[in-house]
Amino acid sequence: MRQTAFYDVDDTLINIKSMFDFFQFWASENGLISQQEQFDSQFSVLARKMSSREELNRAYYRFFKGVPLLKIEQCAERWFKNSFSNTEIFISYTLKSILAHRVLGHNIVLVSGSMTPLLKPIAQLLGITDILCTKLATDQSGVVTGEILETQTIGEGKAIVIRQYALENDINLSACFAYGDDVSDIPMLACVGHPICIGEGTALSHYASNNNWPIVRVE
Repeated sequence: MRQTAFYDVDDTLINIKSMFDFFQFWASENGLISQQEQFDSQFSVLARKMSSREELNRAYYRFFKGVPLLKIEQCAERWFKNSFSNTEIFISYTLKSILAHRVLGHNIVLVSGSMTPLLKPIAQLLGITDILCTKLATDQSGVVTGEILETQTIGEGKAIVIRQYALENDINLSACFAYGDDVSDIPMLACVGHPICIGEGTALSHYASNNNWPIVRVE
């Protein structure tokens, strides 16, 4: 039975919103000016409506309806090389914690509402093999339908996939660690024995303080 450390990605491991950063790169590379404007407008409306992260997540992936998955994967590789050429994109505390867990022989798993094409190169760079994330639905020709497969890895969905992963790999979650930065990460953090809040002065840090969870100050 191997102890595991589960990591959220955006604003926990990296200091950008991977999905939104990628979409900007995607639209620019493909000359999709009108689609970028539509994207910005729709998400502004959703933000004003205080839509849940689950709703925002599903709305995001619908923008890729009709696109071959291979095209997204290839663009994601170029996005990664462009955006991650600056190593300061990684949050230093989190990187150090990953190294510390490795020294102790712990397994590392990324858990994110972002999609596989964006997370795979990040995981490969850090030597991480396991990713629990959004999987895009495709038709028989490999074209994205705009919907997602399996459990949505946002909010309670993160806890669901972590519990399933633990069951499949004979992992005792009470001995495991989880790192997150947002209140939507509470279900993920609450399902392990050692939850860690990344960042101070947030709704999550307030919740963490009330529950005696460690809070990490990051620059």
